Amino acid sequence: MWKRTYSVLATYGMYQTYNAKAEWIAKNYPFININSELIFIKKKYLLDGDIFVDDCLMNCVKWLERHPNGIAYMLPYAYNVIPKEMEDHRLIRVKDWEDLSLKITHKLDFVDSCQNYMTISTREDKG
Repeated sequence: MWKRTYSVLATYGMYQTYNAKAEWIAKNYPFININSELIFIKKKYLLDGDIFVDDCLMNCVKWLERHPNGIAYMLPYAYNVIPKEMEDHRLIRVKDWEDLSLKITHKLDFVDSCQNYMTISTREDKG
């Protein structure tokens, strides 16, 4: 089971735009606490986590290189098509935010069911 879940929005911009960007995020993503869950960072691949979401192919690739057990989801824009030679089961282009939500939920449910199975198997083995 997942013990803790964190939503962190990492973005980048010129320091002169930080306040405006934070206000826009607060308005459009009210579930993000801009005081504790918003990070301004240029090298997003340095952030640890299990799941990475971005609209830039190279950000996803760099993050996956540093996180071999992670999954990167790429939002759909004309400029970020995944070339065939870069397709990977850990680099997934989603259709939209709803598709992203479904894929992440499915992934978390799968991991949770595997952990429950391992817990049950362990208990039975000791039996």
